[in-house]
Amino acid sequence: MTRSSSLYINSCMLLEELDDRAFKALGHRDRRAILRLLADGERPVGDVVDAVGLGQPVVSQHLKVLRTSGLVTVRGDGNRRLYAVDFARFNEIRAFLDHFWITRLDALKLVAERKDD
Repeated sequence: MTRSSSLYINSCMLLEELDDRAFKALGHRDRRAILRLLADGERPVGDVVDAVGLGQPVVSQHLKVLRTSGLVTVRGDGNRRLYAVDFARFNEIRAFLDHFWITRLDALKLVAERKDD
C-alpha cells in the first residue's frame, strides 16, 4: 500500500467516525446565524427569536437540529431553557478538517515529488 492510499484510507475512517449530522446542520444559513448569536454566550429561545427574526416554532426546530447534532447544548434555568454553542464539538470538526486537508496536501506533495523524478 502506498503512503497516499494509506493517508486516504485513514481520512475516510476519520470521516466515518465523525457524525455527518453536524455538517448537515451547518449547511443551513439560519442555523449558522443562530450559532453566531450563541457564540457570544448562552441565551433563551426568546432572545434567539428576537435576534434572528424567525418565528418561535422555526427557531425551536433549528435549535433541535443543532442540539441533536451536538453543536448546541441546553440547560434548564427555572422555567427557561438556555442554549449555548458546544465548542468541544467544533473542536472535533476542526480536528477532522485539519486532518483532512493535511492528508490531501501530503498526497499532493507526493504527486508533485513523483513528477519531479
